Amino acid sequence: CQWTNLIVKNNKTPFTNKLQLNQKIPIPIANGEGRYYVDSQLMHDLKKHNQIVFAYEDYVNGSVEQIAGICNEDGNVVGMMPHPERAAEKLINPLDNKPSSLIFESLIHTLGVKN
Repeated sequence: CQWTNLIVKNNKTPFTNKLQLNQKIPIPIANGEGRYYVDSQLMHDLKKHNQIVFAYEDYVNGSVEQIAGICNEDGNVVGMMPHPERAAEKLINPLDNKPSSLIFESLIHTLGVKN
């Protein structure tokens, strides 16, 4: 897989509440031919309801407006193209970066799980 940076566009979801708005997250991608496509009306709605969660810093796969992840209107369902699970453990993360694991820590925090 290849590594790229994501930009946090919405840090109010259960998946992003431990991240800062506009924070850069190094993360692996393995998109192949995958890319996000949306028509102009839905794009307007996504922006209006703050549903764009992550965007690629670079133009890596042809996704509209470099979108890497979106959420439903309630913010409790997130879909994303990158693979944070491939960066969550030191054993498989050559960059040893904390931000990728913050996605999972956000979920743990939301669920109220004690470490």
